[in-house]
Amino acid sequence: SPVRLPTTEGIHIAETLRQIKSMFKYGVISLVGNHDMISSDESILDLYSDTITVINEPSSITIDGAILSFLPYQRDKQDLITEMVKLAGPGSIDPHYLFAHLWLKNDVINDEDSPDINELPHDKFTKIFIGHLHVPSKQAHANSGPLIYVGSIANHSFHDTGVKGAWILDTKKGTQVFTPNPLSPEFFKTTDTQIMAMNESGELIKNAYYRVECDPVNMLEITAIS
Repeated sequence: SPVRLPTTEGIHIAETLRQIKSMFKYGVISLVGNHDMISSDESILDLYSDTITVINEPSSITIDGAILSFLPYQRDKQDLITEMVKLAGPGSIDPHYLFAHLWLKNDVINDEDSPDINELPHDKFTKIFIGHLHVPSKQAHANSGPLIYVGSIANHSFHDTGVKGAWILDTKKGTQVFTPNPLSPEFFKTTDTQIMAMNESGELIKNAYYRVECDPVNMLEITAIS
């Protein structure tokens, strides 16, 4: 396979991960998602495997008496269901937390390639934290039992906005607390061309991106960075 040389951005990410790793007893554990995959058996996260623990296969660890199970992205729905059943086991050990990269069939669109809540052994876990859905972090709908969509930690486009942050799981207390990310940028769309003058005078919200839609074809994007 070709040698992948680190980019300037990649070197910065690696240094950031090393700093984060030094702050925590168990370092950084990263679950492979669909956007991380280069091929069926390789992910971009592998570039940082000397700094973080990359989870690319279903697995479990025990911390403070709690079982933490990890289920990376599965292309096939039946494979996802099968692997989750394996991780669930008999369901007699509590607490048992699952971290998985998936969304439910009807939570975004009627996605036939994704499972329905009733196809999953969700009642075998104390809480299930799931990614894949980038929208603001939220608890899933009422019929989802213990599922929580964690969302992305920061906004990254005009189609991905809202309050973003991280879920803090305390395995000793059994609590989950959502902590907003104050550094997440904001994205705004407007048709007001006066916003360009506001940008020059420093009146715009900092750490934000603005899209001025002059007409259906022409757009101007402004970045306001503090």
